[in-house]
Amino acid sequence: MEHLTPITAHYRIQENGFRYAPVAKFPYRIVFEVDEDIVVVCNIYHTNRRPFE
Repeated sequence: MEHLTPITAHYRIQENGFRYAPVAKFPYRIVFEVDEDIVVVCNIYHTNRRPFE
C-alpha cells in the first residue's frame, strides 16, 4: 500500500467512480477510490480469471 498512496492521481477515475491500478509482475488489479487523503481499497481481483469462477 505504501507504493499506491503517492501515485493515486496517476490512475484516472473510471465511469463507475473507481480507479484501477495494476499490480506489477502479477495478474491482479486493485480497485480503489480516494477520499481526500484516504485510499479505500474496494476490491482486488485476478485479471486472468473469469468472474464466475
